[in-house]
Amino acid sequence: MTDFNHEELLEKINGIDIVLEGTEVVTYFNGKEKARKTVSNKYEIFDFKPFVIDSINEILESYPIEKYELSIVGGRQEIKLFSYPEMIGGESFTRSFYLLNSSDKSRALSFSYGLKHNNFHYISTKGSIYKKHYNGITEYVEDRLDLDDTIFQEQLEIIGKIIGDSILMSNVQKLVTDSEVLKDSKVSLFSNFETLKNRLYRATEDSNLGETNRSKLKVNYINRQTPVDFTKTGNDFMIDSFIVFKEYLNIFSRKDASVIKRESKRITEMSVMTNRNSTIDNLLEEFGI
Repeated sequence: MTDFNHEELLEKINGIDIVLEGTEVVTYFNGKEKARKTVSNKYEIFDFKPFVIDSINEILESYPIEKYELSIVGGRQEIKLFSYPEMIGGESFTRSFYLLNSSDKSRALSFSYGLKHNNFHYISTKGSIYKKHYNGITEYVEDRLDLDDTIFQEQLEIIGKIIGDSILMSNVQKLVTDSEVLKDSKVSLFSNFETLKNRLYRATEDSNLGETNRSKLKVNYINRQTPVDFTKTGNDFMIDSFIVFKEYLNIFSRKDASVIKRESKRITEMSVMTNRNSTIDNLLEEFGI
């Protein structure tokens, strides 16, 4: 991350040029070609620079920005802006904004926002812009930017509910095996789940999980055995929801905002569902049902 300097960032943004040369969209950054892609007549070039500049100016009206990240890889451009932190449950979260565009058809245009933890990004699907680069994208995006601080408050409330709660490892396993992002990755679902298990094993060292259950998480990379299937009777157990939340989203920390947003939604739905079921069980027990 880089310390935020408005003029410096604008200078870098102005170095982006996306032009149509015949039937090819060509991306330049500071005069150097970064990508070239053949497109059909359905494709509309979106002028990313004014959109980003207007978005930054609107964000600055309500949120002081402390840090930023600018990434230009091939025909993909992504800007992340980080505001002030807020503490909840002893954990620090920063209000963050994500602007993503591509001129090589690899990503749709998107604007989203959410919370950043030291180890992961948690991006909301609410208040976001998402549009593929077909004819009409410029008209669609115009005046659609809608900053709503209640979205941050909802996320903080969700995290507050997750902290101190628990989730079944069988549901964690399902998170991985049902992830379309992980299914499409170069690494197998098995390897991704083993990676997550190992992260959970290290993260629960000082927890009250117990060594019997922790041992099911440990991965022996030298002498691999048949992995534990937590959906089978006797293998499942409860594990700290927030630890899972952190370690799962950390898997995607180097992905772009569109991927993180999708997986944020999935882990939230799973965690909130578990929290709701736990609350219902407690009420049933309280009333002797």
